[in-house]
Amino acid sequence: KEVYSLQKAVEHLKYVNNDGSNISYPEICYKPLGAEATGQDPAAPCVVMSPFSWGYEKNQGRFFNATSPDRLDYLMTIKKCSLLNMSPECFGSFKGPVATDVVLGKTETRDDVLSSVPAIVLIFLISGNSSLLEEALLWELEFTNYMKSAKFEHIKCSFSSGRALEDEIDRASHADIMIILISYLLMFLYVTCSLGTITRPLSFCAVKAKVLVGFTGVALVLVSVICSLGVLAYFKVPATLVVIEVVPFLTLAVGIDNVYIIVQSLQRKMSEGKDKDCKDLLKSVLENVGPSMLLSSTTQTVAFSLGGLSTMPAVRNFALNAALAVFIDFLLQMSIFLVVLIIDTNREAAVRWDCFCCIKSTASAPQPKTGFIKYFIESMWSKVLFYPNRFVKPLVTAVFFVFTLVCGMLIPDLRMGLDETMALPIDSFLKPYLNDVFDYLNVGPAAYFVFRNKNTTKSIDAFSRETEDQLIYSNNSLLSVMRRYSTDDAYMTGQPTAWLKAFETDWLPDFKCCQVLKSSDEEFCSSFSNNRIDCKECPLKDARKLEELKWFLTDIPNIKGCVYGGKPLYGTTVNFTGDGFIRSGYFTLSHSRLAKSEDFISSRRSALQLAEYVNRHNPNITVFPYSAYYHFYEQYDTIVHETATNVAICLAAVFVMSAILLGLNIKAASVLLTCVFMIVVDMLGVMVMADIPLNAISLVNIIMSTGISVEFSAHITKSFLKYRNEVRVPTLAAYKALSRTGPAVLSGITLTKIVGIFVLVFARSKLFQVFYFRMFLSVILLGACHSLIFLPVFLALI
Repeated sequence: KEVYSLQKAVEHLKYVNNDGSNISYPEICYKPLGAEATGQDPAAPCVVMSPFSWGYEKNQGRFFNATSPDRLDYLMTIKKCSLLNMSPECFGSFKGPVATDVVLGKTETRDDVLSSVPAIVLIFLISGNSSLLEEALLWELEFTNYMKSAKFEHIKCSFSSGRALEDEIDRASHADIMIILISYLLMFLYVTCSLGTITRPLSFCAVKAKVLVGFTGVALVLVSVICSLGVLAYFKVPATLVVIEVVPFLTLAVGIDNVYIIVQSLQRKMSEGKDKDCKDLLKSVLENVGPSMLLSSTTQTVAFSLGGLSTMPAVRNFALNAALAVFIDFLLQMSIFLVVLIIDTNREAAVRWDCFCCIKSTASAPQPKTGFIKYFIESMWSKVLFYPNRFVKPLVTAVFFVFTLVCGMLIPDLRMGLDETMALPIDSFLKPYLNDVFDYLNVGPAAYFVFRNKNTTKSIDAFSRETEDQLIYSNNSLLSVMRRYSTDDAYMTGQPTAWLKAFETDWLPDFKCCQVLKSSDEEFCSSFSNNRIDCKECPLKDARKLEELKWFLTDIPNIKGCVYGGKPLYGTTVNFTGDGFIRSGYFTLSHSRLAKSEDFISSRRSALQLAEYVNRHNPNITVFPYSAYYHFYEQYDTIVHETATNVAICLAAVFVMSAILLGLNIKAASVLLTCVFMIVVDMLGVMVMADIPLNAISLVNIIMSTGISVEFSAHITKSFLKYRNEVRVPTLAAYKALSRTGPAVLSGITLTKIVGIFVLVFARSKLFQVFYFRMFLSVILLGACHSLIFLPVFLALI
């Protein structure tokens, strides 16, 4: 009774506009018996899929009415119609059947009698008329608010609506904006604090601080991201949530790493006391670190630009934005940042406070001290890694290669998909609904198999013997194949509905259905005609079948007359041309219950296989499948190929550009390529270990990881080549490269990003926790390990 009351409450639900006007459910519901032009007729009944719709002709909605003589008979009606739902006596008010699998959960029967019903499903269909879209969305909003506030005494109720998923994802995105802002704020604070030096006396810390330099570095990153978004927006390249989240992360990693390299190289030169003039110092610094910055930025720009050739929109938009943002950031660093750095260096030389240049410190300048990170890399880690033992370097190399081999072997186990629950807030009302769909429902979404003439310029002659065979009669016809595919293995269930079969085997042979006026063979007598006494059976003429089909599609079932009228069930299944011929049509079959992304992907592929089989065996027709969710999962047809292609293009670009910018040193370019390749392979393996599926978001992160890998590896490789020319001993050159460049890599990329990444743990959306926290953290840790452990050792071996 409580469920029935809920149904009636929703049917009478109204959205009140600001001007006092109302939007009621009958105004926006789906009415198959409505006027053909608009599909809406105030007097036509709405389609409400519910067990209480069974036997409407008999009950007239009198369920649970204390004064009704049928009060004790409603259970018998439900039990009867659950087994005979195609019987006209069980049709709903819209003159169509209410499928048992749709409105009742996993039912149990005993001796062909309904014995157990764990769940009841109520479906309120909305009109697909585009002119009613705005009103329908407002009514759905009122429905959501009503269901959120509704209290139930005897039942547990979960619900959804057409706009619910989009609304919840939007709510999750807005809720996590603050988390993202906090993440970037913490990275900014870390950068501004770690660039400076803590000295004694403490009053001198204001002189050694680098707040202005750090702020400029971060601000230039944001400016470059905004510029890339603006320039590409001018060329109609959209900015998605993935782009807005990942591009700043990548650009910040590249930009801040360059900031650390420049500043720490400058501080090292100042501590040597050789060059006193600021411009000479900066010139010397750029001679040392400029080539590696050019190598890193140019390589990433070219690699991401080539990634813009991808056919997947998410990857293409990210690659173009990333390429432009990295390039603009490099230009800004080589111009504006250097100007700010000169100003800051002169300020420090004048012993003035950072950000408050008018205040001059009276304390004497202390002796420079080595920071902890620099001390750790130079005096501890480098000596451990290059310990004079002939087994250390081969052991380190072997461990990394074995780990990469293991990760490579795991790649075939990488699953694809994106569960809907990941994109929802933790407290979303859709999560119980999605769980209940899996636990209680018997059927999934409907699949429509649309057919047309293979010659797209011609209409389809559905009543030629050859076409009829290919559609419904032959063993390889569309209808026959749909019946064979109605299995759990094919993710389909139930019996297909085919208007051509119903027309030719049910409606046309029944003398009560196809009738015309005795006075005119051209005027149809519907089941509800007042002048049925003046009607006669249709004359059997094949030439009239097309006209009779149109009568069938407008005929309404009538228990006292023709029960096979096709308007409620088939009224919209045929598309006619302007001159009245059949352009296309569709048959319908339900998918089985779909719970996980793998089920949705496999069910779509099964439908495509069905259509491909029919097309291969039937020369006159072309069939393609459609369901409401197919377009979300189309990406998985090509995502493996897209992943392999984009990674290969990026790796090829890395090798070519690094070989050119490293002075055609093929050996060094190969080492750099090997390190980047290993990080990408390890990333894919970690995705399997961490249960991160492959989809558009993770693919963007994989492409991003190639850029991060170049940033981790390029500076140490370039530094190694510089010292290799000086000392001629590979091990000593690798030691010096790690000692001089390692602190910037550890501070600039690793620790900066880790500080910001850990905030994402508190995101309300699991999507951020999985695809940003886990993947970002994995990229940073893998990049740090390879650049600070594997790469120096591998360079020392060549």
